[in-house]
Amino acid sequence: MLSINSSIQGIQKSTNDFNKSADKISKLGLPSSNNSDDLITNIEDKITLTNNTEVDLTQEFLKMELSEVCYKANAKVLKTSDELTGTIINTKA
Repeated sequence: MLSINSSIQGIQKSTNDFNKSADKISKLGLPSSNNSDDLITNIEDKITLTNNTEVDLTQEFLKMELSEVCYKANAKVLKTSDELTGTIINTKA
């Protein structure tokens, strides 16, 4: 049971972390430019959000990737725990 609770908490945390990073990226105040070269140079390292805080895109994308890996790992633990519980119940029955 502990592994089921732990994996559910891990899935929730991964989802929350992913959503936080996605939210930061979605609030970026990108400059309006018709020239794609200008836009790329403005995006290089950090971008200012509409509320004047900076976001490191690389860091946020890495956090999203890590959240995805953690989510998948916790989902596998949950599936394995469920299968193990089913096996135990079938064995006792």
